[in-house]
Amino acid sequence: MQISDNVMLLGNGHFNHYIVGRTQAVLLECGMSAGIPAFVRQWANLNPQPQLTHILVLHSHFDHVCGLPIFRKMFPQALVLGHAAAEKLLVKEKVRQLMQMGDQMVSQVYFDDHRISEKPAPLDMDLLTIDKAVREGDIINLDSNLKLQIIETPGHSSCSISVYLPQEEVMFVSDAAGTAISEEMIAPVFFQDYDLYLDSIRKLMNYPTRVLALGHGQIIRGYDQVQNFYQRSLQSAQDAFAAIKNELLAGISTEELTRKFYDQYMKGGLADYPVAVMLASVGQLVSNVAKRL
Repeated sequence: MQISDNVMLLGNGHFNHYIVGRTQAVLLECGMSAGIPAFVRQWANLNPQPQLTHILVLHSHFDHVCGLPIFRKMFPQALVLGHAAAEKLLVKEKVRQLMQMGDQMVSQVYFDDHRISEKPAPLDMDLLTIDKAVREGDIINLDSNLKLQIIETPGHSSCSISVYLPQEEVMFVSDAAGTAISEEMIAPVFFQDYDLYLDSIRKLMNYPTRVLALGHGQIIRGYDQVQNFYQRSLQSAQDAFAAIKNELLAGISTEELTRKFYDQYMKGGLADYPVAVMLASVGQLVSNVAKRL
């Protein structure tokens, strides 16, 4: 699906992949093995196919990088870029083992539900690497005078980056501005740090944005609609913080709170993820509030 003159959305509706550029192109978002079959079908139908020169990792969580080894094989000429923190994390053997496990578990869910016809092979984790680190203010130049600007947006993770295409006012935020689990609900995902998360959303609000490209699900179109999404995401985070704070002060255990907020937010495509992994992630929300009490 074309979302602007030079940006195309591919994927299965949960794992979004963006192709920026018509002749030379960048791939943003790598998703997971379970989402790759949809991408492969869509890519095969592109005519002409752009030359993919770069792959951009917007953060290192397993549902955004486990597709990278497959994309490296598909596009061996592409230079893989990401934050320095992601570069360091992805070479750790324990991290790779956990990602392999999570990727296989999500693939099993997709296979059992007949969303994919066969289970993907185990990933070649030696290909789960970043070639070059990028940071705030870096520019990726493409043909037709297209430029992609790197914006550091921590809070969801320490390695979260967003990418801005100023010529078309498209902002790619991955999960840095929350995860829309439905048209009505945005899950607050301040897994690294609450204050940094809010600061990053407010930072993003300063960029004129006509199209907001999220890591999962819907695309937000229109200047007012984008600002409204940001405001709703801020409010969702603030409401979650207040609710967790009040319940902690009332003596509710962190384990009980973690389960409560897991049930509240782990819906839609997020419900396909391993429960233990997502309980640990939601537990970070609780601990990020608890340490401020």
